[in-house]
Amino acid sequence: MDQINALLARLEATIGIQTPYLKVAFKVTLTLIVFFIVWIILRQILSFIEKRMKRVNLIEIQEPLFKIMRKVLLLGLVLVTGTYLIALFDAPLLEKIFQALFIILFAAPIKNFLEKNPLGGQHHVCFEVPDIATARGEFEAMGKRILGPTRIGAHGTPIFFVHPKDMQGMLTE
Repeated sequence: MDQINALLARLEATIGIQTPYLKVAFKVTLTLIVFFIVWIILRQILSFIEKRMKRVNLIEIQEPLFKIMRKVLLLGLVLVTGTYLIALFDAPLLEKIFQALFIILFAAPIKNFLEKNPLGGQHHVCFEVPDIATARGEFEAMGKRILGPTRIGAHGTPIFFVHPKDMQGMLTE
């Protein structure tokens, strides 16, 4: 800490800016650097998890889920960093405005999704069956509407979809 104070004193003498302003500028710069380092680390961890889950086939997670996770992490970091920087300047009113604006911006996509999908939630569910032709025949025998022919899905396996209206509002693969 003594070294930082000595550096700030030299900068004050050289540049002519008062030490409190230099301390704030130093803290802001350091905070932004830490923000970007943490963001890069979190993205790398998320990419590692994504690749590992795809390789192990532990669970099939689509790319949009990881995009959502990246956005949530970024928004969380922006909230924490912004709140800290505003607190650094000791502006409680500005902090409340920032948090309210952040909540409004964060809630807008969720609000739009819920307006389009009042039942909320998941896009579709997927079941793995030993024999796709038998499963399709059973759904057709129950009178369920099949959407299109059986085709090859994302992982090279045959798939078909059942209409959501026949499955209590849930698209079923």
